[in-house]
Amino acid sequence: MKTKLSMVLMFMACSFGFGQNNPVQNLKWEQWYENMRNIYSLTWEEPALPHANLIGYNIYKEDVLFRFQTKTSLGCHPDWGGTEDCGYLEFLDLGPFTGYVSAVYEGNIESERVSFQSMGAALEVQNYIQNSKNIFPNPTKGIVNFSEEINDVKIFDISGKALLQVNTTGHSVDISNLTKGIYIIYMTTKTGAHIVKKIIKD
Repeated sequence: MKTKLSMVLMFMACSFGFGQNNPVQNLKWEQWYENMRNIYSLTWEEPALPHANLIGYNIYKEDVLFRFQTKTSLGCHPDWGGTEDCGYLEFLDLGPFTGYVSAVYEGNIESERVSFQSMGAALEVQNYIQNSKNIFPNPTKGIVNFSEEINDVKIFDISGKALLQVNTTGHSVDISNLTKGIYIIYMTTKTGAHIVKKIIKD
């Protein structure tokens, strides 16, 4: 009798998973620019088992909900077809931001949010400067010079991960500590304009 009771309890534990509200797994954000278009892909995997009754996912930009969905991806590329996901980078303010994905369980219970960093939709707006004379040399071995005074500099890798932020006034920034590769540099000028450029570190 005791053995049967133990088996029933074990079955119930496996079936209901103790109501664990586990977060999403293996979140991956990729972002790049092609022909002045914002291309991006956000993917994740279902929470680890055991977990409570999963009904979908909430996607956030900063602390504002973008939407609820049941699929485990969000992306925008002209070759993928469909445009329902392409508004994410234009949603709210432009420029770098932190995004989040949370699992939503029955009863509208959210898991812990898992974060990622985006460079933002900088190349889509008019006040973003794209003149090649704004930064030099490019490629560079370390020092990047600006043709006008800069108040803020952020450096991202091509996946959108923030690597360096310098809050200073000047006409240059040192990226010699970064490894060789391609980076995105996001700058705010003294006049309030923004510069977003791809830069190569030799």
